[in-house]
Amino acid sequence: NNTTDDWSDPFFGDIPNPKDADCIRVHCVNTGPLPFNNKDDAKYEDLFAALRKYESDVLLVQEVGTNWSMVKEELSWRKRVARELDMKQTRTSCGWNQQDKIKTPSQYGGTALVAHGKMAHFSIGSGQDSSRLGRWTWGKFRGKQNSVIRFVSFYRPCKSTTWEGSVWNQQRAYFDRINDDRDPCQAFLDDLDDALTTWIAEGDHIVLGGDFNEDVLGPRIQQLLSKHDLSHLVYEKHGHEDAPATHSRNTNGTKIDGLWGTPGVSVRYCGQLEPGEFPGDHCTSWADITYQSVMGHNPPLPKTHNARHLQLHNSKCVKRYIKLYKQYLTQHDLFHRQYQFEATLLPGQPLTPEQASLANELDTIRTRCM
Repeated sequence: NNTTDDWSDPFFGDIPNPKDADCIRVHCVNTGPLPFNNKDDAKYEDLFAALRKYESDVLLVQEVGTNWSMVKEELSWRKRVARELDMKQTRTSCGWNQQDKIKTPSQYGGTALVAHGKMAHFSIGSGQDSSRLGRWTWGKFRGKQNSVIRFVSFYRPCKSTTWEGSVWNQQRAYFDRINDDRDPCQAFLDDLDDALTTWIAEGDHIVLGGDFNEDVLGPRIQQLLSKHDLSHLVYEKHGHEDAPATHSRNTNGTKIDGLWGTPGVSVRYCGQLEPGEFPGDHCTSWADITYQSVMGHNPPLPKTHNARHLQLHNSKCVKRYIKLYKQYLTQHDLFHRQYQFEATLLPGQPLTPEQASLANELDTIRTRCM
């Protein structure tokens, strides 16, 4: 596999050739703020065009720049993803500062994760940091014999005290309200340290991707990464001496972004794409991780049926479903019949054949009503 050590191709490390079928391709990029209105969707279009071009299975995004509680539903993160990708084979989540008292759509910081294609079928949950500051977003995927891989997209603030809307000041305001005098930059490292400790104790493989806003090779960041035995997936294979700066405006070669993994994460190919291959002025880190190493096998693509699914993210749809469901239950007198049935049961006693038959009949009716 050909490699290069400058931006002339424009790749550092391995050239991202077509993906091997037994690998998960993960990309990590700081896009800078994405548009929160519908006047300029070109940046979103470029983001998902790059996802398709480079065959991304998992995309970790930083600095989304939107307070999702303040935008219309049709402009929400999920709706934007749904316009670009088939949601039957996509799982996505995003994190933003839900503690922010300044209620505007524009909000610096934030993180997101998109799992697309085969990986989406093995999703077992997602979430964000417990403080609800949007500092990181994670997604979990289960493989064979309960092996679990957790992908984490994070954004750590840089110290910017003069502008009220800076990520640092947003988080400082929250810490002030809860009487926490830690600097937000240090608080991030402390809290991520705690989260990593918990996840690793649970037995998860970890792939951590994002922007530390500090030299990732410096002592403070290395102390955290070394504590949890996290290695830089690209520099572990290609070294860092000739690696370019990860931010285009950086002129001294400092690396502030990257992808890291716990010891069980096996990488076949990896590298960095120059700024602009994905939207934004940061380079994109990528790695091909073998399914075998993090999921215990290379799972076949699950067969899915085209059944109608309840749109749980659509509150109006859920309310209408519950209303109709109750109407059908009432029509079949199921509430009354269930009450009468339960009144015949004796604690600790097995069902009689007649009771078992009636229980199955009621369950069949309930299923049909659903």
